Amino acid sequence: MPYIIDDNRGWRWAYEFADREALNQELGSIVAKEGKCVVFPNIYQYRVQPFELADKTKPGCRKILCFFLVDPFTKKLPRELFDIMADYALMGTITKEDAHCRNG
Repeated sequence: MPYIIDDNRGWRWAYEFADREALNQELGSIVAKEGKCVVFPNIYQYRVQPFELADKTKPGCRKILCFFLVDPFTKKLPRELFDIMADYALMGTITKEDAHCRNG
């Protein structure tokens, strides 16, 4: 849908949003247990709650592994787009040491 930049009336009318109204809808919550996998499409907003160790005398951390699934029709990318995507991917990489939880 074409729109004018900074047009706050058009999108509010099109999507039936009102001023000071929440722009999301609470769908519920999921308890992520050890050894389980939680999967949902990227159209949903999510929030990770704080956590505490059950035994604070022992070291520990929480690790979250996130997969982004892609449309299989994007399997064949033009070389220029592949190079751009590779650059973006490299900008977001971290070292192996950073990937492991560090105390302190």
